[in-house]
Amino acid sequence: LWASDPWSYPAVAYIKDVKFYNSWQSSLVPKAAPKFLVKSGSWTLSKNKVLGSVLLSSAHTLSFSVFPRGHVGAWSSVVHAGLENHQHAPGIWFYPGQTRLHVRVGRQRLGSNWKCDPAYTLPIGHWSKIVVVSTYTYTKVYINGVKHVECIANSHLLYQNSEVALWASDPWSYPAVAYIKDVKFYNSWQSSLVPKAAPKFLVKSGSWTLSKNKVLGSVLLSSAHTLSFSVFPRGHVGAWSSVVHAGLENHQHAPGIW
Repeated sequence: LWASDPWSYPAVAYIKDVKFYNSWQSSLVPKAAPKFLVKSGSWTLSKNKVLGSVLLSSAHTLSFSVFPRGHVGAWSSVVHAGLENHQHAPGIWFYPGQTRLHVRVGRQRLGSNWKCDPAYTLPIGHWSKIVVVSTYTYTKVYINGVKHVECIANSHLLYQNSEVALWASDPWSYPAVAYIKDVKFYNSWQSSLVPKAAPKFLVKSGSWTLSKNKVLGSVLLSSAHTLSFSVFPRGHVGAWSSVVHAGLENHQHAPGIW
């Protein structure tokens, strides 16, 4: 047993704790990866940080909260399940110069780079809860309890019955400039993590001062809608100023009131 051998250049590296047996040693062989991973607490995203491993199956559910503190001028990794750069089970990044999510989920018929991106840009300086659910039929992305995008696939997930590492963030990209917390990853569809369908109405009692980026809840729209509220102007702004807005993006108005 050489370290390193006499026929090659030696690797530029340190080595330690070498053990070599002429038999199968159960004490040295890592146990099989679990079916789920839960990582509590919060931390700053950093390159090449492994949270653990999971044994994949025919579906998976990933849940976490992220707090963007800025952005990077390149694709920046948030969470990545996989053993290699091209394995996405799923892989989640921020767009270059933005805090918009880019979600890739490897599928047998559609390839490892199949994407399902919400158009919404996460606010800097605020926590946002993200849930990504993937089955044979679809991938759905929820942000703060609201389903922002559903991508129909009808294709089996790649890497079934394979162990993958869960990174936050991965070793191949720039790390996103963000905090992350409460990461949960299951190799199944987890109803306890998936937000319920939006209700048909929303009632919010009491009064408060209007503030940027305040979500009151969500509603499932139909062929008509009725909005009622009382407002007490205390002054004005030298630009368009938002009062109430129903929509997931700036250009969606159902209705938008300024």
